[in-house]
Amino acid sequence: WKKDRRLVGPSLNRKNVRDYLASVRLVSGRLMTKLESICDDTVVIGNHILSSTVDIISLVAFDKDVDCISNGRSEMGEDLKRVFLGSQKRLLSPFPFWKIPIIGQYLDGAGWAIKRLENEFSRLVRENENSPDISEAKTFLAKIISYSKGGSGDDAMSHKRLTGNLMTMFAAGSETTHVTMCSALHTIAYDKTGLQEELAAEALTMSDLEVTGGLDEITESLPRLRSLIYESLRVAGPTPFVGVENTEPFELVPGTILPPQTNFFLPWRYISTLDNANPSRLTPLGPNNTPRADFDARRWLTETPDKGLVVERPSHKTGFRPFGEGVRVCPGRELAEIEMLVILSSILRKFEIALEPNHAPMKLVTRFTESPNVEIRLILKPRKLSLKEAGSKKKCKAPTDGPPAEGSRKSRRLQGFAADGSMLPPKPSREEIENEREERVRECREVRLRAARAVAEAGAEKAAKENPTATYEHCLMRVKTMSDKGLQNRVKAIERAAGKHCVVKMAIFKSCLQDEGMWDLAELASEALERLKGIKAPVA
Repeated sequence: WKKDRRLVGPSLNRKNVRDYLASVRLVSGRLMTKLESICDDTVVIGNHILSSTVDIISLVAFDKDVDCISNGRSEMGEDLKRVFLGSQKRLLSPFPFWKIPIIGQYLDGAGWAIKRLENEFSRLVRENENSPDISEAKTFLAKIISYSKGGSGDDAMSHKRLTGNLMTMFAAGSETTHVTMCSALHTIAYDKTGLQEELAAEALTMSDLEVTGGLDEITESLPRLRSLIYESLRVAGPTPFVGVENTEPFELVPGTILPPQTNFFLPWRYISTLDNANPSRLTPLGPNNTPRADFDARRWLTETPDKGLVVERPSHKTGFRPFGEGVRVCPGRELAEIEMLVILSSILRKFEIALEPNHAPMKLVTRFTESPNVEIRLILKPRKLSLKEAGSKKKCKAPTDGPPAEGSRKSRRLQGFAADGSMLPPKPSREEIENEREERVRECREVRLRAARAVAEAGAEKAAKENPTATYEHCLMRVKTMSDKGLQNRVKAIERAAGKHCVVKMAIFKSCLQDEGMWDLAELASEALERLKGIKAPVA
């Protein structure tokens, strides 16, 4: 692995994951279509999530569209399940029975499945190795082969190692991501603290997720969902420990030296719950000050004056690394995270989810990975309200046509008279108010277009490089993902900083608030903008 990771790692880095995003979106769209067709019944969600992860890995790894979601099964998927079951038996076996000559591989029923997968993956590797267009392909396998051919000697990867890495990605990538998403969905459905509503509101800000939105936009716009995923990986993830082996003598405690090739099990999950570790390596308590041993979906969230609500990504500095550490870090972590973000946010935008009545309690058990001991059975109801409709829905008193009740009072102003006794102008109707606001939005858009042309003439590219947050897209993302309190703080932070591009930023921020119908906040931004204009000249 020390050699292979130099080729596997770059094939799954963030730059290359951008090439895989289209496959993730394709499979997510198919999953939503499938769930919409069966949402009237109880849904065993784990089966559909596993089909999705198998489909994504097949497309990403070697551009094979097995479409388990529509077809219900695939030979590779069924063989994968048999291998998982066989691996569980082998991990728990007191002796390596599978090494018995001739018959050992077939005693647990997994030998034939392993052989079929090896033959299929070997064939796929051979096809790609002989392809004349391999350097232009966008799959994981093609990228590894291209990197391998570009190396020499020890940097080249053999056909057997290519096949092995492909099988590892297919097996581990589909199972671990599937388990984490199932645990997260169970948490959302079981929660009674309003978590589902918060996540749905966040997901609804990205209504066109299936067709637009880059990698950075997706990850930055879903901090609450990312926090849930990180906590699910920490407390209910597929790998509570990791196995390692030392290559040279190691002094565990004073006077006790362990020889090379000693096997260690590092209990990641347990370590992340400790309160007596190095203070600089402790898991954060989060905004709710939750004990480290407890599950808290909001643990990794933090509020900043400049960016609003953001997520603190786990690392070795926070006592927990969800995808491993050092040379053993999972190379597919970027792909796994974007899979979970796209699929889970799509489910939350489409459906309200709940556990079926009398659902069996769920606990984690050790199999090929640590996973739920029961099928997670969900009730899915189509989510009827958009984010704007949900936010504006209010209860109103029924109108009454009769005279005011005896003893009630009505001031002269409410009766339509001014303090001097003259008649007040008639109050504008609701329709007139809405028309005025729409006119203001149109006017603001025209002003923004004129401002954009002026910025372009003054050197827009230079301004964007100096401050990439001074764009309409960035400000709109902030407006859609931050709370009202956070937006107020954002206006104050821009004004206090009075930076080089503060006038442009405040003008765009004001326009975004008006476009989203946040009139009170837009007024605050407008007042701050006028003050900034008085102290700051436009950028030349």
